[in-house]
Amino acid sequence: MPLLHRELDSGPLFNLPEGRRRRDEGISRVEKSGGDAATRWRDSAREWVRERATKPGEFNGDDLRLSIGGPPHSPNAMGGIWIWAKRQGLIHYVGHRPRQCASAHKQMIGVYVGAAFAQEGSS
Repeated sequence: MPLLHRELDSGPLFNLPEGRRRRDEGISRVEKSGGDAATRWRDSAREWVRERATKPGEFNGDDLRLSIGGPPHSPNAMGGIWIWAKRQGLIHYVGHRPRQCASAHKQMIGVYVGAAFAQEGSS
């Protein structure tokens, strides 16, 4: 059977709607798990993105971490910030680059610009 039709324990491989549902469920679970500290961090991170999106130039999670610190409860909370900002129409994804933090071992990180500064045709 071709790879695209193979079934896994979790359902069909490459089921995009199911993947998105699980992603959103995971984001919700992470946001609820951190208590007051996580809520304060999320609110601060959202405010930072709102403000940064009004200025020209690229930015990413390293910039956010340098400004307000990383999530206090789970590094997965960072992804929820970018998904929220994209859904709000605040930012546009422009690519990836290696993280600057030595402990990240050059892990790739998303790069964004404010929606007002996005080039025609960017996502």
